[in-house]
Amino acid sequence: MNALDQPSILVIDPDPVSLTAISAMLNCAGYQVYCAKDRAAALRGARDIELDLIVCDEEIDESQGAMLVMELRSIPDRHDVPIMYLSQRQLPDIISRPHDGGAAYHIKKPLEPNLMLEMVKQALVELPLINHQVGNQLNKPHFPVTAVTKIDFGSSFQLQ
Repeated sequence: MNALDQPSILVIDPDPVSLTAISAMLNCAGYQVYCAKDRAAALRGARDIELDLIVCDEEIDESQGAMLVMELRSIPDRHDVPIMYLSQRQLPDIISRPHDGGAAYHIKKPLEPNLMLEMVKQALVELPLINHQVGNQLNKPHFPVTAVTKIDFGSSFQLQ
């Protein structure tokens, strides 16, 4: 988070009306909001700004937002920033696609402001908490292993 302890959110949407409305809604809710209208601006913002959440329209620069999401995920120190898709399309494959590209949430346009704000709160609190807990669990030894003496794939192995 930034110095004012306001979560920083990057909103990516090629439609200036949507971009303005979403950023105003989030800003009024107390978030520090940055805007990008295309892929280049989104990537530049994601590299230069410490972000807590990325809200990305499903279609950017005449391509699928999934490609942009994968590029955002590849930026060092940004791979675990929650990403939320926005889409006017309501097809089932669109709803299931966010997880494939790395986005954690999907919100339908036109946006319902209360739902949007609730999803943002959820993304800012729940996902980092889950990531932290999973990381802690992965760093813990789950069972003691002293040495493996023999590995025979036709039978079980022995521990000493």
